[in-house]
Amino acid sequence: MVSLTPVSPIIGLNLGYLLHLVGDSFSKSGVKWLLPFLDKAFHSGLGVVYYKTGFLEERIIFIVSTLLLVAQVRALNFESLFNLNIVQAISNVIKNATSFIGS
Repeated sequence: MVSLTPVSPIIGLNLGYLLHLVGDSFSKSGVKWLLPFLDKAFHSGLGVVYYKTGFLEERIIFIVSTLLLVAQVRALNFESLFNLNIVQAISNVIKNATSFIGS
């Protein structure tokens, strides 16, 4: 079981925000990392690996990321914090992901 400290949520939220921005830098529109000093969007992926918001690639990234998150929750035994049945949680993720793809 992983123990949480009072600082853990703050670190988790900041790390999540940073990783979200890194992920957005792989989008076609990029991220303006130096705003307000420089109004230029920066892109990762060397112009080869990128996605456009609202397209199939973004949905695939969402599904893979969600499945990886569920696997991490299972591996770190976090499900006891949320009182989740992991099989039911994975089933719900897959059901929601397939309905998201179909929309």
